[in-house]
Amino acid sequence: MRLKKKTRLSLLAAGLIILCGSAAIFALSHREEPLLRTGSIEAREIDIASKIPGRLRRIPVREGQRVHAGDMLFELSDREMKAKVAQAQGAVDAARAQWDMARNGTRPEQIEMADRGYRAAQSQFELAENTFRRMTALHADSLLSEQEFDGVRQKYNAARAAMDAAAAQLRMAEKGARSEEKAMARGQFDRASQTLVEAESYFEETSGRAPIDGIVSKRYADSGELVSTGYPVLTIMDPKDMWAELNLPETELRRVHVGDVLPGTVNGTGKRLSFRVENIAAMADFANWRAQNDRGSYEVRSFCITLRPTRQTKNMRPGMTVVFELPSE
Repeated sequence: MRLKKKTRLSLLAAGLIILCGSAAIFALSHREEPLLRTGSIEAREIDIASKIPGRLRRIPVREGQRVHAGDMLFELSDREMKAKVAQAQGAVDAARAQWDMARNGTRPEQIEMADRGYRAAQSQFELAENTFRRMTALHADSLLSEQEFDGVRQKYNAARAAMDAAAAQLRMAEKGARSEEKAMARGQFDRASQTLVEAESYFEETSGRAPIDGIVSKRYADSGELVSTGYPVLTIMDPKDMWAELNLPETELRRVHVGDVLPGTVNGTGKRLSFRVENIAAMADFANWRAQNDRGSYEVRSFCITLRPTRQTKNMRPGMTVVFELPSE
């Protein structure tokens, strides 16, 4: 009797073990594995371009070299720009002289010359006036012909006009430049000054400097080559501003939300990091996935997920792949 009871207990225990094992196997077989998707590391890059066309004189940096903000990256030949600066400086000097002359008025020598011209014209007029009076009396007594009297009168009128013109010249010399002339001279000086500023700013563009601390990731030209306006000479990568991009079809977007933190393994370093989802944006139409079903064709939009690591990591470079584990739905 006691043996039968032990046998029943043993069978019951064995059944329980088998039942638990089956339940565990069933649970493991039906457990949803995390979805693995691969993205890539991106970084902020700045193209260093020339604002003016020219020939590269030297490039003192190489690809992979670390640079600091303000470091010299390239130099252009500056002979043409030096000549333009010199021309602009000459125009400023000439305009300044014109403005000074307008502000300071007429020189004393010019006033003296105008005064002497006026006195000479006045003397000529007095002589012509006295002559005209005498000839008028002779003409009244019919001792002078009409033709001769017309000649005397014409000389008298010419001498009077010459005296009036000399008086006007003297008044203008004493008064100096008009307010409009002063304003015009000031405007020409200001325009020349701004032209000089522009020429100097272009001269500064003959050398390119690093805007940030970073790494020279690409070099597109060598010394002696001609570069055009806006043509990138170098590219600088900012190692402190890196993120990951992951492309997903919209059918998997329900697994990811802005603000989520996803684990990811960077294959290039072998390190497992945490990435925070910063943005979800639709990709261009050409990136859509197309498929066929029984009812015809349809489109599945693709989305770009931007994720940023929660902490800075060394040795991570743009282009490295990252394997993300997406949570279950």
